[in-house]
Amino acid sequence: MEEILKEILTKLNSLDIKVSNIEANFSTMEANFSTMETGQKRIEKKLDGIYDHTADLTEFKTSTNENITEIRKDVGFIKHKLHQNEEEIFDIKSYIKLAK
Repeated sequence: MEEILKEILTKLNSLDIKVSNIEANFSTMEANFSTMETGQKRIEKKLDGIYDHTADLTEFKTSTNENITEIRKDVGFIKHKLHQNEEEIFDIKSYIKLAK
């Protein structure tokens, strides 16, 4: 009977050590989880900044494209007026030659 009690006590001690190890591992896992949560919050904050920056860049691109379109229209109009002016200058020069 005494041997059985010693064996039970030995098994209980072994189980107690295993439970202590599990508790230590669990505490380590909790600390790691807390660190991961902190890292995730940091990443989310950076990601929010990236979203904001992307929105700003998209708005800038749209604005730039609109400005380029407007500039193209202006350049086209200036080319048209230049051509008209050159024709009028040619006509004036021709008229002056005839008048001489």
